[in-house]
Amino acid sequence: MFRLAQPRAPLLRGTGVSLPFSALPSVAEGFGVRRRRALQELSDRIADWWARCSRAGRLVVAQEAVRGRRRSPPSGGLYAAVIGRIRRRLGLVQPIPRHRLVLLSMLSAGAALRAWFMVAYRPAFVGYPDARAYIMAARGPLYWNFYKPVGYPLLLRVLRALDSRLSFTVAVQHLLGIATAGLIYLTTVPLLRRRWLALLPVAVVLFGGSQVFLEHSVLSDGPYSFLLAIALYCAVSGLDGRRRLGWLAGAGAALGASVTLRTVGLFLLPVVAAWAGLTTPTLPGSARAALAVLAPAMILLVAYLIPQRAATGSWALTRSTNFALYARLAPLADCTRFAPPAGTAGLCEPSDPRTRPNANWYIFDFGSPAVKLYGVPPWPLTPVAAAEYRWRGDEPTGRFARAVLRHQPLDYLASVLEGVANYVVPRAGRASVFEYDQEILIAELRNPHFEQAALEDITAYYCTDAGYRRRGVRALEAYGRAAKTEGPLTAALAGLMLAGWALTRGRAHAAASLFASTSLSLAVAPVATVFYDVRYAAPMAIPLTAAAALGVDRLWEIVDARSGFGARDR
Repeated sequence: MFRLAQPRAPLLRGTGVSLPFSALPSVAEGFGVRRRRALQELSDRIADWWARCSRAGRLVVAQEAVRGRRRSPPSGGLYAAVIGRIRRRLGLVQPIPRHRLVLLSMLSAGAALRAWFMVAYRPAFVGYPDARAYIMAARGPLYWNFYKPVGYPLLLRVLRALDSRLSFTVAVQHLLGIATAGLIYLTTVPLLRRRWLALLPVAVVLFGGSQVFLEHSVLSDGPYSFLLAIALYCAVSGLDGRRRLGWLAGAGAALGASVTLRTVGLFLLPVVAAWAGLTTPTLPGSARAALAVLAPAMILLVAYLIPQRAATGSWALTRSTNFALYARLAPLADCTRFAPPAGTAGLCEPSDPRTRPNANWYIFDFGSPAVKLYGVPPWPLTPVAAAEYRWRGDEPTGRFARAVLRHQPLDYLASVLEGVANYVVPRAGRASVFEYDQEILIAELRNPHFEQAALEDITAYYCTDAGYRRRGVRALEAYGRAAKTEGPLTAALAGLMLAGWALTRGRAHAAASLFASTSLSLAVAPVATVFYDVRYAAPMAIPLTAAAALGVDRLWEIVDARSGFGARDR
């Protein structure tokens, strides 16, 4: 049996975790001399037992014994060499950095927060109308919804095949939220001199009220944010030059998959592809980098659209492309300034454009001019032929929307700017560019009318008891309303994002450019196509806070340099 000549760090069998007392000075100093000796003796025995009894321990000892015949072992004997090699292999030579310990604490707190939601409100928040629509699509027919892509209903089918309880699906979404926080940490931390600043985006993901509430809902937001985090991680990982094209292909695949969950993801594809090309020094390399992003995304989307084409006769991501464009531009339409296309005069309204409702009214309300003129779009709840999915108002509403855009581009641009202003000042501008701020969203996610309507579909599709279990709902809602980035904090983060983009250099600048461009795209695309909703702000906060962390890091470094204090890692 090998014995240590000096006290050495033990390594517990099967855990891969060493216990060096030098790495825990604050704990070790609290023990008396006798207790320290007793603990060290115990650790020596554990290490000795591991080396003699475990397969891995015997292998390492044998390898060191062979090497020991060729050269003298280091001071402390053969066993000291064994422990030293194990620690080097596991990367445990240095103590665990403080920011990683804080990260582990935050992840634990985030898991506890989500466990509170699981216990307090079961099985899920289904008061948002889209929740029932997704469950109905998962039950079938898959393409019944005129307005939604089917990536999320497909995910619901997969999760139900694993476990038929709705609470299991919600638990998986919460786990994806925690994984999103871990991914954005891994994405950001290599770019920072002050590593603890990587905890800023982690905190937003783990503790943001809208983020946690949306994870607890039967909505696509949680999985979408997870895919966005994967795309950012892959794109930044490719900046070191090793297997760059492979990393970019991973980013493109994640973005392509995200489009099937939320069509707004389509706007990120050209943004990330352009970023990949611009951060590559040579022209041929730029083309390959952009293609590496686009090719896997296109392959995934074509594979997604082929069965949809067979079922509905449409190659569009949804069947409402023209109708949705009309619903966005109808609140702006002033037919005194242009002649409406033939057959679309009935879409003109005499009301003041600034008093008109948002796109949801034009799509779903029976008072909508398009619904009155062309009838209700098809929502087949039973399997039908592809021809039954067509709507006679699709082509004329598209022509009318494009005519508005051609003749009133400045009005449209002004409405987009008003929509963007809602991220900082909710309810800014006209009513047609606003849907929900965080306070309204928290209430609507558990709308009692829609929750009651969804019960039949939930109990028909899931092995879940009828009804809802609610405990401490007021505390949940108070937390959801208080923990937010919406408002002035978003403006501050945007300022820090711009500072990070302007002041960083090299790899950090490339990453800051990626974070800034994706943040801007995620902010502008929703208000350009529909309206402002705090749901759309939740994924935008991920790259925004990552970029803000880079800005703080660089500003701190500048202040330290000017004040005479050297910047240091923390």
